[in-house]
Amino acid sequence: MPEGFNVVDLWVGCFRDEHSFDAYLGETYSNDDVTPLSQFAADQNQVFYDHDYIEASFHDTCDHCSRLIEEHAFAESYLDAACDAFTALGIRSANAVILAFGTEIHKPQSVEQPTYK
Repeated sequence: MPEGFNVVDLWVGCFRDEHSFDAYLGETYSNDDVTPLSQFAADQNQVFYDHDYIEASFHDTCDHCSRLIEEHAFAESYLDAACDAFTALGIRSANAVILAFGTEIHKPQSVEQPTYK
C-alpha cells in the first residue's frame, strides 16, 4: 500500500436509494471558507476534503461487509479488520460505503439522520 494510504476510515450505511447517496456526497464549491463541500463533509465537521482520497459505492441491495468493500482500492489489506468491526458493531447489512484514505477526514465520526443511518 502506498505511503499515505496506510489508514482507511470506513462508513457503512443504508440510504433510501442511489440518488439520495449521490446527493449526500454531491460536491458544491463556494468562495468562502465556511461552507462544507458536501453533506458528508458537514457531517464530519469539515469544510473540505480532497475527493481523490475518497471512494464510495452504492449497492442496489443491502449486503454483507465483504461485498461492499472488496472492489475498493487495497481492500485485501483491510477487508478482514473491516468485517470484524462490522460484526462487532452489530451491523447486519448496508447498501452504501464511503472510504477515506490517509487522514483525509481529521476526526472521523458516525452519523445518523432520518434519511440515512
